[in-house]
Amino acid sequence: MDTAQRRALGVVAVAAWLLIDAVRTAGPLLLDMASPGMTPALIAVGATAAAGAVLAWIAAEAGKHLGHGPTVGFVLVVVAVFRLALPVLSGTWLIGVGLYLAALALAGVVLASRVALGNGGGAAAVAGTSLGAAAALAEQGVLRTWDAPWRGDEWGWNALALLAALAVVNAVRGRHLEPAPSSRGWWALGLYWSALIYAFANVAWVNAQADVRMSGGLALALAGTLLGAHLASQSRAMTEGVRVILLCIGVVAAALAFLTTGTEAAIALPVATAVGALGAALVIRPGEVSSLGRLGASLVFIAAIVGPLVLVTIDRTVDLPVPAAIVPFVAVSAVMIRAAMRAGTVPVERALRGIWIRLGVGALGAAAVVTWTWTAYEREQDFTADAIATPVVATWNLHQGITPSAQGGPGLDAGAIAAALDGVDVAMLQEVSRGSLLGGGTDMVEFLAGETGMVASSAPGLSPQVGHAILTSRPHSDVEADDLPDGDGAARTSLSVSFMGATYVTATFAEDIDEAGTEAAFIVDTLAPTGPVVVGADLPGDPETQTSGPALATFADGGFDAVATGTATVDGEAIAEVGVLVGREATFADTAVLATAGSDHAPLVATVAVADAVEPVEDEDLGDGTGEEPDQNASPTPSPSVSVSAE
Repeated sequence: MDTAQRRALGVVAVAAWLLIDAVRTAGPLLLDMASPGMTPALIAVGATAAAGAVLAWIAAEAGKHLGHGPTVGFVLVVVAVFRLALPVLSGTWLIGVGLYLAALALAGVVLASRVALGNGGGAAAVAGTSLGAAAALAEQGVLRTWDAPWRGDEWGWNALALLAALAVVNAVRGRHLEPAPSSRGWWALGLYWSALIYAFANVAWVNAQADVRMSGGLALALAGTLLGAHLASQSRAMTEGVRVILLCIGVVAAALAFLTTGTEAAIALPVATAVGALGAALVIRPGEVSSLGRLGASLVFIAAIVGPLVLVTIDRTVDLPVPAAIVPFVAVSAVMIRAAMRAGTVPVERALRGIWIRLGVGALGAAAVVTWTWTAYEREQDFTADAIATPVVATWNLHQGITPSAQGGPGLDAGAIAAALDGVDVAMLQEVSRGSLLGGGTDMVEFLAGETGMVASSAPGLSPQVGHAILTSRPHSDVEADDLPDGDGAARTSLSVSFMGATYVTATFAEDIDEAGTEAAFIVDTLAPTGPVVVGADLPGDPETQTSGPALATFADGGFDAVATGTATVDGEAIAEVGVLVGREATFADTAVLATAGSDHAPLVATVAVADAVEPVEDEDLGDGTGEEPDQNASPTPSPSVSVSAE
């Protein structure tokens, strides 16, 4: 690989890393704008995408006079350096700057990819993209998917500063690079980018889809992106037959990766990621296009990224005619099918050389991050066999971890959520993000399990990436997830576990009062007719509506005679919604509402006493929590700033 190709790889890798981080940062900002309706957020998405395409075109035209290398470097440095300001911004300023940087990051990828096309063709453009995606994945692993702009701690500042320094270094190194005069096939690179952002370079999504701990998800995702960089670099050196066979295998792997879960998805994910990169490298190529054609190519590229992401995101509020998982599958398969159709027209040429050093460094870094993640957070720990007579229980709708503007946000404070669960024995959580882009791509289940040392179980809920979780301070058993009636078109589930002689159930109910009553009846009917049960629910309406609505009446008819509710107010004004606890053959005491960031809801906690508490189940498969054992004598106390009302 000559010097120009090496430098082009570095430029496009940094641009890719910046774009992945920028989109993840923009998600919570858009979620904040989506309250109470999706229209403002969709307008913001369209404006950001269009601005990215126009900025890329303007910068490319300016590069004819100022030099293409310096122009690309300037854009990347602006994005990286201005990201350093995000942790100190809030409100409208944060939203405006965050979305503007997302538009610039889109422009930066267009400009950097054109430079790579001029210094190695599609092989260099996609290989660099894959290397940047691997770097972004490593960052997600080190930060536990709680991204740098939201942290405000040493880890966050160091991550922001490192990426800014890399942007400056590669901008200087690439100052003499020239782009391809024109190019074709941008739609394919855009569709592959949509799959990268949504899934392949989103470790939380991989964790949930493959049903693995974060160390396993990192290993799968990093293997896929690094192998993708290799296949892209060799794309022109393969014979037609090898290309077609690999691309056919890739389509099958994409189907398994997106349309199945568990072991099948785990095996298929790295293959789909890598062969998708091969397909994109074969389709995007230098070609004759006019100046306005370059603007059109930028628009097509960004539309191909944004379109699938919007479809899979709005699936929660719009009933798509097909499952949302079909969208990324079709996107990446279209790239591979088109590449297979072009396989015979692509001449066999020399492979992109010299990438082995970068792949070797990437593999060593990946192994280090995976090993550290497993050692620090996932090694099996010993739990005491002592029973907990009155466990502290919490119910909390996390709102994907996002604090809205009305309560001091927008912000994503996963650390505050973990701190609020200190001393809790059973946390029943709703609207938990596992790779949702609107939730910043966090894996809240893995983050909380690692930070608190609790044992976690989860299930999809409102969407595959937004569901429920139950965390317990000791191992639990009998994990079950049930589909609730979907009267309003939304897919909802309930999640239940057995812990200390009782069954604990969490669910998010429909916004319609009557449909919530139907869902409550379903839960009651699915439970055993006798035995202690505690339900943590996010019911619709205000506290008065919750207590007088059909859902609690249904629970009462089913023998749930213990109810705990609460309000969170400051100076008599409600500042957050609060869930409800209902119990059968159980009593609640010490009910409190905690004041904390991390959601538009506040957690409701209480101690629970059941008639026949039993010893915890000792099962090695259930005992793989992490960290130090929580203090079982600790009890959360409400903040003086919160007014608590409980029954």
